[in-house]
Amino acid sequence: MIGSFFFKLIFIIVFLFSCNGICEEVKEPLFKKQSYEYLFDGNKLEFKISNDLVFISWNIKSLKLPVDLLIKEENQEWQKLTKIDSQVGSFVYVSSIKTEEIEIALTYPMNVENKTISSFLTDKNLFEENFKLPPEDIKLKSASDYIEKVLPWAREENGIYGTPVSISIAQSALETGWGTSLLSQNYNNYFGLTSLWGIGSPYKKEGTVKIGNEEFNVYSAPIYSFLDHGWGLKNYSRYQN
Repeated sequence: MIGSFFFKLIFIIVFLFSCNGICEEVKEPLFKKQSYEYLFDGNKLEFKISNDLVFISWNIKSLKLPVDLLIKEENQEWQKLTKIDSQVGSFVYVSSIKTEEIEIALTYPMNVENKTISSFLTDKNLFEENFKLPPEDIKLKSASDYIEKVLPWAREENGIYGTPVSISIAQSALETGWGTSLLSQNYNNYFGLTSLWGIGSPYKKEGTVKIGNEEFNVYSAPIYSFLDHGWGLKNYSRYQN
């Protein structure tokens, strides 16, 4: 399973070759994706799911670290996805193409040796939840076209701020529905960056656009969205280990 994840990430990378601005209210929704947030004992887990991408982020306050993040696709065995050893972090998982349901759990580290993880799991896991994945509706050609389009921007973000190229591409694909969202197409915002993001950054915004109850940044070109994303990850303390 983990090998499959890294194979897919490698596969993605291989494809990589005032109101003086805009101040208007947009009623159309952003790209529709599944989003879940869980709070337990002061800890927060958030999952955003779009097609076969699962973006997992956490803010751990009361658990003794490290803990293991486990994942199970339907008809498969439990597999360790990653070790969580920092209070705040995130991880991108690419599920199997034919998977319709995944299960995610948090446990304290286990020494399973030759035994399966399943034999160690109990109803006393720190966290466990099932997720239904949305129907597959992104064609491979569409995905590869998107990757080729955003690769130069992700590389520039990486060169200046060190954000992994694969993470920038995966997160932007998730946020925009592979570039189909209104926010990315009309306002060059590829990460859902709100008006509170990037205050003090060197990248000028062209105003804001209101969608629902949120004000989102508007950029003159997509590259500034990527660079502003990298700037925030580098400078905001909540993203530091």
